[in-house]
Amino acid sequence: AAENAGDRVWIIGHVGPSMTDCIMNWSALYYQAVQRYSPHVIAEQFFGHTHYDEFALSYGPGAKTAQNAISTSWIGPSATTYTNLNPGFRLYKVDTKSWNVFDSQTYVADMNLAPTWDATGASPNWHLEYSARQTYSQYVPIAADQPLSAGWWHNVTKAFETNPAAFQTYWKLRGKSSGLQPACPAGGPCPAEMICNLRAGKSSDSCTKISLGLSRRSDVDGELTPAAAVVAGANRILKRAEPVAAAQNNPWNKSLCK
Repeated sequence: AAENAGDRVWIIGHVGPSMTDCIMNWSALYYQAVQRYSPHVIAEQFFGHTHYDEFALSYGPGAKTAQNAISTSWIGPSATTYTNLNPGFRLYKVDTKSWNVFDSQTYVADMNLAPTWDATGASPNWHLEYSARQTYSQYVPIAADQPLSAGWWHNVTKAFETNPAAFQTYWKLRGKSSGLQPACPAGGPCPAEMICNLRAGKSSDSCTKISLGLSRRSDVDGELTPAAAVVAGANRILKRAEPVAAAQNNPWNKSLCK
C-alpha cells in the first residue's frame, strides 16, 4: 500500500533482525522484504533490545559495499543500566519530506553520580554524549544537505577498519561512556567481529556465534551422563547468579525505570 501510494515508512521493533537471538529463518525472510522495499519505501528501521548504542546495515544482493548499502537499522541505547552501562536515550533529527535521519544525538546520565542523587534527591544529570553526524563526519565527511545514509555508515565502518582511534570512539560510545565495558583492542579479533556485526543486517551474517550450554555426554572416561550434565549446568547458572545478586547495591545495577 505504501509503495502504491508513494509513501515512505519507518519500521520500529524491539529485537532487530541483525541480532544473534533473532531466529534466522524469520530474519532471512524479513531481510528479503527490506531488500524489496529499500530504499524507495523503507526510509529507516529502529530497534532496541541490546541496550547498547549501535547500528546495523542491510545490503542489496551482492557485495557489502557503500554503493550496495540500502538501509540502516538504528539500535537505540537503553534507559536501564544493565549491564554496567550508563542510562541513555536518543533524539533524531529527521527530514519530514524524505523521513531520513540527518542526525542521531545520544543523551546519557553518569551513574558515577548516582550516590549523590540518592543523598540529595537530585535528578539524573542528563547531558548530550555525542552527535553521530559531528562525531563520525571527522572520519567520513558528509555534506550538510545529505542524510546519514546506509552508504555513509558503511564508509564509517571502513574507517573503523583503518583508523583504530575511530573504532575506539565507537567502542566507547557503544557502551554509553560507562568505562566499564571490556576492552576491544586494535590488532585483536574483537574489532573485526564488531565491524562484521555492524554490516550484518540479518542474524545469519553475524560474526558472533551463539554457543548453547547443553551437550550430550556419556559415562565413558568419567564424562557426565545427560542427567548429571543438566544438574551441573543448573549449578553453573546458579553460580553465575551469585555475583549478580551480590551486586544489587551497586549503583551501576540500578534501573531508572519505575
